[in-house]
Amino acid sequence: MKFSKLFLAFFLGAFTVSAQTHMPDAAFENWCESLGYGDGVVGNDTISTSIAATVTDLPIDNVGISDLTGIEAFVNLTSLNCANNNLSNIDISFLGNNLTIFNTTNNTDLYCITVSDTAYAENNAGFIEDSFTSYSTNCDTAFGCMDPLSCYFSTTYSIDTVAGGSCFYSVTTHDTVEVCDSYLFGDTNRTVTGSYTNILPTVDGCDSNVVLSLTIRNSTASYDTTSVLVCDALIWNNLLVNVSGDYEFSAGLNSANCDSTAWLHAIIEQSNSGSSFDTACDSHLWNSILYTSSGIYTDT
Repeated sequence: MKFSKLFLAFFLGAFTVSAQTHMPDAAFENWCESLGYGDGVVGNDTISTSIAATVTDLPIDNVGISDLTGIEAFVNLTSLNCANNNLSNIDISFLGNNLTIFNTTNNTDLYCITVSDTAYAENNAGFIEDSFTSYSTNCDTAFGCMDPLSCYFSTTYSIDTVAGGSCFYSVTTHDTVEVCDSYLFGDTNRTVTGSYTNILPTVDGCDSNVVLSLTIRNSTASYDTTSVLVCDALIWNNLLVNVSGDYEFSAGLNSANCDSTAWLHAIIEQSNSGSSFDTACDSHLWNSILYTSSGIYTDT
């Protein structure tokens, strides 16, 4: 029977130990300990969960707090004043719409407060915040560009940061070019008149669209594709051609203000000449021709 009493005493003692809530910010924990909300041990980063649940008003302004971890133990708060601290993040979503008085002014790095109902927070006369502070149901994804014309737009954003430079836009520029024969655009040699678009990525991730209105004017050319066979020399476009080869002649500009050019492939054969003196009686046969009188004769 004595053993049973001892076991019962131990069992009851084990379940009278109060639950604790982690509170890593020293200034916040020390303040809670000084008000009797702690576990009686200063500097151990914990407070009493059950005592915190009885608190309805938490005036922690001007305490030097930078981390409100542990505030979730104060589940019955109706008034919270955390002005003039060093807070950059506050989550009061666990309180629902029970909080009626809320002051967060003069926390210079506090841009977003997580709440369960943004409309309630934004329209509650008892909520006081700095002009740069906004409310969101998820501060992790709240910041961004809310302009649907921006390539950075997302429907998940609820806090517009256009002033901070998060809104970037695609840019379209128009060029008009008129050239002869061809134009290199977008790594492609364009030879036909038309409208062409080249899309280039910019450093901010948006598109830079270059729209080209291209007019192609054509050069004119003539080709003598049949080799010209002449003896000794040829006059071609006022050019003396006396050696076999390919020749180019520029005739200036055509009616389209482009080059007009002619080409010639010439084969020049050189003439051969010689002379001989013959003496014969009565007649003489030379190059299949019978000559019967003296004289000078030529055969080509």
